[in-house]
Amino acid sequence: SKFLLTGLTRCAHCRYSMGRFTYGGGGKTPVYRCGRARNGGCDEASVITAERLEGHIRGLVLDRLRGLELEAAGEGVDLGGLDRAYEEAEAELRAFSADLGARRVLGEAGWQEALALRASDRDSKRAARDAAYSQSQLLAVARDVEDFDHEGLRDLLAGMIRFVFIRRRPRGAEVADRVLVIWSDDPRAIEVPGPHHSGPFEPIRW
Repeated sequence: SKFLLTGLTRCAHCRYSMGRFTYGGGGKTPVYRCGRARNGGCDEASVITAERLEGHIRGLVLDRLRGLELEAAGEGVDLGGLDRAYEEAEAELRAFSADLGARRVLGEAGWQEALALRASDRDSKRAARDAAYSQSQLLAVARDVEDFDHEGLRDLLAGMIRFVFIRRRPRGAEVADRVLVIWSDDPRAIEVPGPHHSGPFEPIRW
């Protein structure tokens, strides 16, 4: 597909997916349009030209990646140190779980409590390490994103973005005023139509 945001765009009024269409002779103007516009199922069906929307989203993604790059540079993340901290915590947990002497001295309840503390410490250090590695991968993307081909950029957007909601506005309105991006790390639960969930849904407002 020549459309960059396939599967991500949704009408803010009805929350249904926006389909891909072309207007004009020879299909010269690609647009995203609410999938319920044709049958009148949406009272405020959205439509937006692909060029305007995709350019706006590219800019938001670049800003987000560069922000992560600056944040990581300021924090001075030490991947090697995080690796060592996790490995030491894992070794400590394994050694303690096999230490029958400690189990006899502490008693079953005390030993279980001490084991749980070590497991929690191991888990928190693993989470910190994994988060740092994920961030480092995004930083590598930030440095190379300008060189991505169309398919590579589509894959990147699909990984970074859950939804792009579009609301209807008068002709000529700024794209930034019409678009709400829900990033993949956004913790909010946002219901959208699916194979077994057809609504109706309240409009997404911002």
